[in-house]
Amino acid sequence: MAANPSWVFFDVDQTLCDFTTMMRRALGRSIREIELSWPQLSGRYRPDELERIRDHLADGYGDAPVPLVAVRREMFATVLREVSAGEQEIDEVTDHYLGFRFADPVLFPDVLPTLEALSGKVRLGVITNGNSKLDALGLEHFFEVEFVAEQVGFAKPDSRIYEYAAAEVGADPAQLIMVGDSYAKDVAAAELAGWRAVWLRRDDQSPADGPAAIIDPTSMIRDLRQLITLCFDPPLRESNPDDSGSGARSPGRAVQLGYAAGTSWSPVASHSRTRNPPPRAEHRLRG
Repeated sequence: MAANPSWVFFDVDQTLCDFTTMMRRALGRSIREIELSWPQLSGRYRPDELERIRDHLADGYGDAPVPLVAVRREMFATVLREVSAGEQEIDEVTDHYLGFRFADPVLFPDVLPTLEALSGKVRLGVITNGNSKLDALGLEHFFEVEFVAEQVGFAKPDSRIYEYAAAEVGADPAQLIMVGDSYAKDVAAAELAGWRAVWLRRDDQSPADGPAAIIDPTSMIRDLRQLITLCFDPPLRESNPDDSGSGARSPGRAVQLGYAAGTSWSPVASHSRTRNPPPRAEHRLRG
């Protein structure tokens, strides 16, 4: 890459945390709770079937940001209305699911060493379409800002979310790097907004996952720790894995952090968190 960046932004789900594992585990626990309360539903649903219901509901929003908690609640409502469950019961099942989802966050093993190496060398932020909270993941102290599609009003791959983030932090897009696992959402869309982008390919997914996939990513990595040498000249020194507690694990496995079950949860909003407060623009929510 060219000059050292002023900011590095990350996607969250499947980039920093193993959202798929967390979600399916929480859905499994929710199904067991539902079956205990409504035995007539026993054996009727599996996590993948609930995922299909959720995806169908989310597809109805097209390119607009998806109200994730509302969609998840409607997913449970679709199931529970079969047994004439009340609105309060649907709310309780939804709240329990959200608590289960963050009870034991799962981070990929390259996350902590990378963030520790970057911390203090470059400013860090998050741009996400999801609602995985940084504080619930134990990562909030690394990041100054997080831009959440549902609050900003634009969702990836709409390049306007990148234009918005650049304006809010007051930086030249050419000095910003976006890192994520989706070629269309995290790479092509960021490059359309003038950013540099790094495509994290933890697996062999095809690059053709969006209409702008003809744009080549600036870089491609298999492990976030490659950012330490890829984006900086001279390269940064990687943190000692023993310092992070992540251990010397292979990049494909995830780290499960021990959080007590029932961790409180609330919808994430676009806001700033600052470790050493620098001057910054206020976030004006749109949409």
